[in-house]
Amino acid sequence: MRRRILNVYFILTLFPITISAQNRVEENRNGKDPLELYFNRIKSDQILDTSYVVNQDSFLIKSTKSSVDVYTSFLVKYNYGGLKSLMDVTYASDTITISLDQLSIRMYDLTYDGALFYLDTHQTQSGSLRIEDCTFTGLFIIVDSKIEHDILFKGAQLNGELFLVGGESEIESLRILNTVFEMRPNMGSNLLHEYPNRAFSLIPEVDITHNPFEEHYKYPHYKELVSFEGSTFKKGLDFGGATLPERLILKDVRSNESINLTNTKRSLGSLRKDEFCKINLIGTDLSKLEFSYENFQLDIPEVIGNVFTFDIWNKEYERLLQHFKEIGQLTSYEKIDKEYREFIFTKDPRSGWGAYILNILNKYWNDYGYNKSLIWWWTAIFFIFFWGYNWLRLPHLYFKAYKPRSLHAIIDERSNTGQYHLYKGVEKKFNLRGLDISLYYTTIIFFGIKLDANNFEFNNLRGVLYVGFQYTIGLICLGYLANFVITAGVIGG
Repeated sequence: MRRRILNVYFILTLFPITISAQNRVEENRNGKDPLELYFNRIKSDQILDTSYVVNQDSFLIKSTKSSVDVYTSFLVKYNYGGLKSLMDVTYASDTITISLDQLSIRMYDLTYDGALFYLDTHQTQSGSLRIEDCTFTGLFIIVDSKIEHDILFKGAQLNGELFLVGGESEIESLRILNTVFEMRPNMGSNLLHEYPNRAFSLIPEVDITHNPFEEHYKYPHYKELVSFEGSTFKKGLDFGGATLPERLILKDVRSNESINLTNTKRSLGSLRKDEFCKINLIGTDLSKLEFSYENFQLDIPEVIGNVFTFDIWNKEYERLLQHFKEIGQLTSYEKIDKEYREFIFTKDPRSGWGAYILNILNKYWNDYGYNKSLIWWWTAIFFIFFWGYNWLRLPHLYFKAYKPRSLHAIIDERSNTGQYHLYKGVEKKFNLRGLDISLYYTTIIFFGIKLDANNFEFNNLRGVLYVGFQYTIGLICLGYLANFVITAGVIGG
């Protein structure tokens, strides 16, 4: 009982009670706080087991019974003289239904003009909340919720603020459809110190689509999916400093002011560092967006089965590239350009498996052209690989594949000492003395501008193909090295 009183007390400290000027003057004359007098009027034995009382302009709901009769004990109102039931036709007996095992709250065609509508589902275990075609003038608060299914606002009119606060909820989804907000919804607010922002940051799916928002919307934190598709914000949308969900849908969003996506955080702990928030901006005016692309990735379908869908996303990439180019955000431009190139290779339904190979080559060879210095690493890797293989197979390669004349004297000399058998072409003694010869042999082939055809043993086709492959890889590396040196300004200033 004490906790209930404290909860009410804290709410009332945040939201002033409407008391007539005459009463305020009289109470202040007596040196007493109006709020203190208010609690003195509400005796503990007057507060029903299944309800809280707030004041003449608001009510809150709480129940632990298996069912509640709305006419008797569920909705109560304080009228400076005692408690009484709200005997209004607006509150029909089937408007709100609560059961202990399966919470189900349904509100249809409900109009409430009070300053505060407070819903506390503290004792409930599961179920859903559906609010359709209802109008609430004051604040609408859902606190300490243990709803495990979904919360739905549909066709509602919220003239005050909406707060979803605290609890240990495992809500599957929050859907707000075709609902008018004259003030901002505040999901996950630290409104009550006893109900910190922990539960609603874990809602997997939040669908807030096709809603007109009259006031500035401050985005909280969610985990998996948030959708504002088709919504209109008259005073902007603010994600500044927010922790991003795994998917964010801003498709066909309209805003008279800016949509702030700056200083966002990428992970709630479940995402790896290389994962990004998947975002859909199709149909949204990019000039209204304030963001960089570092924490985002377009929400491309896993499989694009037709050219029409591919063209839609292709145009979206081109639109974003043009946008970041115009505003000079080169880092964002680079990231989305890499993403776009991978999209072209891997998502075009007209492409075959060869496009996937080209994507791998472009991605890891030089990062789609954005990291040309990688050629130094690739050159070293290929050279060391061929050097090692050539060292292991040097007698065979020298005698039966490619025999450069510049090595004849050295090979002849070492053959006479017993390291190599000159005529049979097989290794007689294996040691590290051949490393320098294999290094020279590899350098002649890998960095050779031209190979002498007279040095090939064409009877050994496999050996000839291997030497030719080594030579080709070396030429490619030399070409990219030359391009890097020239474009980096090492030569020619």
